[in-house]
Amino acid sequence: MEEWVHPQALKGLQSAFAHYDEDDTKGALLAAMDLFRWIAMETAEKLSYPYPTKADEHVTKWIRTCLSQKGSVKL
Repeated sequence: MEEWVHPQALKGLQSAFAHYDEDDTKGALLAAMDLFRWIAMETAEKLSYPYPTKADEHVTKWIRTCLSQKGSVKL
């Protein structure tokens, strides 16, 4: 993949996979969201589509809130 994947996407993929522990899983989820957001924004721009920024912000805030509430979210 190093030969054909954009360097930023490759870096994002390295962080998007977790070890089997809660903190690492949470971090990997957020890294995967960041990677998806970057790719989605790039794609939307290239295709002249609007990116749903407000929806993205709302969902990201909700997920971060859930993840910060110890014991309330089972991943």
